[in-house]
Amino acid sequence: MKEASTSAHTSDAGIGAIPTDAYVMIIGAMKAGTSSLFDLLSQHPALCAASAKEPEFFSQHQDHRVAVDRYEALFDFDPAQHTLCLEASTGYTKYPEETGVAQRMKAYGIEPRFIYIVRNPIDRFVSQLNYAHLNNYAWGDATLFGLLATSFSMYHRQLSAFLDVYPDKDRYLITDFADLKANPEALCQSITDWLGLPPTTFRDAGPANATPARSEAELRLTRSTLHRFRHLLPRGLRDQIKAVLRARGTSAKRNLTETEVAQLRAWLAPDMQRFKETFGFPVERWGFDA
Repeated sequence: MKEASTSAHTSDAGIGAIPTDAYVMIIGAMKAGTSSLFDLLSQHPALCAASAKEPEFFSQHQDHRVAVDRYEALFDFDPAQHTLCLEASTGYTKYPEETGVAQRMKAYGIEPRFIYIVRNPIDRFVSQLNYAHLNNYAWGDATLFGLLATSFSMYHRQLSAFLDVYPDKDRYLITDFADLKANPEALCQSITDWLGLPPTTFRDAGPANATPARSEAELRLTRSTLHRFRHLLPRGLRDQIKAVLRARGTSAKRNLTETEVAQLRAWLAPDMQRFKETFGFPVERWGFDA
């Protein structure tokens, strides 16, 4: 690992100063295992995890952004124990919803390293589609099969906004959601090797932030007037009704048609080729040929 910068920020929350190059950011992609990866890596004793997994400090349009005045306040950094600080804000790679993220980082005076975990871009798209649909996000059906969700699967386009500001490709580690699922501990060991940290044991607690399973009947109920009065029922009875609806109803999960998949693949293909050329990622595993 490279030597720590002589420049540092002092953290009100922590014990000591944080070197400006001691930040590691999982910057996406949304619905590609960022929560699970953050939870796993946070187990390393030399990594100081942010008080909120997804602080979105350098984003401007994320409703869940943590309200702090200074980035360092997110970390309870102890230089006697910690080497690096870790956070995981997927909003950082949500261009064009978010713009100027890397520029704000640079202006703030930090030199972070970036972990970008990717997923088969069509599977990632479908996961986001269902995340919006099953959680009743009003914007989901209207805009998802359009600019934003498609752009979030354009991995080269997302990273190019960072490369313009932080051009050293050694600063970036591209990892695959499939590897996280197959062997999470091995993936975490490879990441800590890249960070120059000593090996440790990682305990996999299973998927985090998974999209809930719902039936069509349950989804219709949550969108009805009756749902406003659910608090009048005992919690146990509400859980029983939910269980019955999920067990006996048709799944509300949405899938793309063959035509939609073909269209989406055509939209993504040029970006996938640039992603391979720039970072050497084998997009052939997702069916994107040269």
